[in-house]
Amino acid sequence: MINISPLLKKTAIPILAIIMITGVSACGSNAPATPAIQTVEVTQEVTRLVMQEVTQEVTQIVEIQVTSTPAPTPEPTSTPDPNATVSPVLPQATLPDHTDCLYGPASWYEYKSSFPAGQPVDVLGKSEDGAWLNVEEVGGWNACWINTSEAQFVNAQIEALPVVQPVLPVDYYDLASPYASTRRKGDEVTLSWKAVPMSVDEIRGYLIRAELCQGGQIVPQEIFIPMTYEENKGTITYTVTDEAGCSAPSQVHMISYTRRGFAGYYQTGKLGWERVYLPPHP
Repeated sequence: MINISPLLKKTAIPILAIIMITGVSACGSNAPATPAIQTVEVTQEVTRLVMQEVTQEVTQIVEIQVTSTPAPTPEPTSTPDPNATVSPVLPQATLPDHTDCLYGPASWYEYKSSFPAGQPVDVLGKSEDGAWLNVEEVGGWNACWINTSEAQFVNAQIEALPVVQPVLPVDYYDLASPYASTRRKGDEVTLSWKAVPMSVDEIRGYLIRAELCQGGQIVPQEIFIPMTYEENKGTITYTVTDEAGCSAPSQVHMISYTRRGFAGYYQTGKLGWERVYLPPHP
């Protein structure tokens, strides 16, 4: 068997081989020998070496640059403070006209501020009789008093407003409070005090805050006693009505008043209200 080529496919190829057989004459024979032709099938085995292609599966690790976008930082969540004081929503009013605002709920109180026409204001409260409003600029702090008739309510009613007291300016150094004595004659009580010195350009007078029994009930009253420099001499008197028949006791307090403020106690920094003793009913 003949190996033809390692790259050829294995094949059987018949090849005719002519073999000439020459007859050899026997010794002593003169006749020529006749050739005989014989066909012989020769099988050649051709083998191709088949190259086995091996496909190797390769896993390649590829590094990919990844740009990460950071998540937005969440806004901090506030925890309500149980001890925090929540500011109330105040009722409001508008002032159609230019309005002067005073230190207290009466026309004789000193001027403090003013508002232009159309100004909105926060309403903090009212006077005892509802005739005056305690107001300030929206979101402001410097409260003062205007007449109720000068305001137009936006989201409130006068009946729903609380009663508040005025915050009065204090004169600590130049002003003393009156020390009044009293005498009663039936329902009439007369207060008497020595004039408190006040300068000619500062004097305003005296203020009485009283809770007096009238008509079977305690009636709060604020009584201003205006005074000129010439009038403020010697002993001054003023009479109030205090009836019998109320379950609660009557009370009277007094204070002096100048343009710069009300009398105050220097040691304590408080207003110098003096309590006046009221004689009982006979």
